[in-house]
Amino acid sequence: MEPKIRFSIASVLLLLSISVVAFGQGGSVVRQVIAPTVAQNGTGQPASYALIRVCTSTATGTPCSPLVTNVYADQALTSPLPAAFAADVNGNYNFFAPTDEYLIQESNATGAGYSFVYSYLTFLNGTGTVSSVNLALPASVFLVTGGPVTSTGTLTGAFIAQSANTVFGNCTGSSAVPNFCSLVAGQIPSTLNASTINGLAVAGNETVSGTLGVTGVATLSSNAIVGGTLGVTGAATLSSTLGVTGNTTVGGYLTVAGYATVTGLLSANGGMAITGNVTSGGNISNPTGYINSGGYQLGSSYGTAGDCLQSVGYGTIFSPTCSNGSTPTVAAGTGAGTSPTVTLVTGSTDRSGAVQAITGTTPAATATVFTLTFSASSPFATYAFCTISPITYPAATLSGAASVILNQTVSDFLVISNSTPLTGALNYSWSYTCGGH
Repeated sequence: MEPKIRFSIASVLLLLSISVVAFGQGGSVVRQVIAPTVAQNGTGQPASYALIRVCTSTATGTPCSPLVTNVYADQALTSPLPAAFAADVNGNYNFFAPTDEYLIQESNATGAGYSFVYSYLTFLNGTGTVSSVNLALPASVFLVTGGPVTSTGTLTGAFIAQSANTVFGNCTGSSAVPNFCSLVAGQIPSTLNASTINGLAVAGNETVSGTLGVTGVATLSSNAIVGGTLGVTGAATLSSTLGVTGNTTVGGYLTVAGYATVTGLLSANGGMAITGNVTSGGNISNPTGYINSGGYQLGSSYGTAGDCLQSVGYGTIFSPTCSNGSTPTVAAGTGAGTSPTVTLVTGSTDRSGAVQAITGTTPAATATVFTLTFSASSPFATYAFCTISPITYPAATLSGAASVILNQTVSDFLVISNSTPLTGALNYSWSYTCGGH
């Protein structure tokens, strides 16, 4: 047997016998393994079925280790090969691998009669197929600069100028690609700080911590709670209550289905229709309309002591020509029960006040609850028109006496309970407001 001679060629790139072809996915190695020469006890011929190992660039040892895991038979890098494989009968082999540096080790096939080891480093550099890169963004929103990039460069996208008072969003009311558009009512949140809106329609509650200004018509199907000023140039319609910390100014007609509480000025040029009571910390002003409400409470007024609100045919003013009269008297009836306590609330006058009744035992089912007699200085010389309503719980429903027209010759009016008797030993209260002449 011929002696075996071992050759080791490390870190050598054999440019004459290796071809590196670049592809978009990586590079390939194509090579033929030649056995040692006859003088070196080899054959000098192609090394049939030579053993090939593909290791990392920092691998050591013979055989080298560690092997790589990304060797492929195709350019697309989809058909894996083992990192240790055999050349063909003519010593030829090839493989593909991603861009990187590798240590390739070649040795004789088992039983070849001689030994050799060739080791060399090679760098596989893939070549991409892209020659130009650009950036496409919606032209209605962005301006793109720096493109196309053919080697190195920076692509930049910047917002373009938009029309004044537009926002970026979906203003269509249905699913759509967002764009710059004018703000619509559906995009307004339920809680605002300070806003001026050209027309306002809100299906739910509207709570504003600052000022709410509406240049058109305001329609709210529920409560309106404003922390500052409510200013509406058109009409205002609220299906529930109105609560404003500051002033309320309405250019048109103000309609409130519930009560209205305003700490400042309450003004509606077109008039007001308010189902509940009106409470204002300032003045109530409606120079061209009228006020229709269950009652008024003013925190301040321009009237002087002794003046009262009086209709003059085109509005309501404070006038010294009307009087509240003096204090009437009240007496219990059988509808209040046996031994009741029936009194006038302090400050009650012939024109307005309240009656409080602590019922006794066994109140009559349908009878006079109390009799109120005007004073000798009553402002009603001919007749009085009075409105009676319960003001505290438990409320007693009145029968036929919610509005009573009184002939002054009788000089009193009666309040009648309903067919269900009042409950004994409970506190009932009724308010009354009277007008007339």
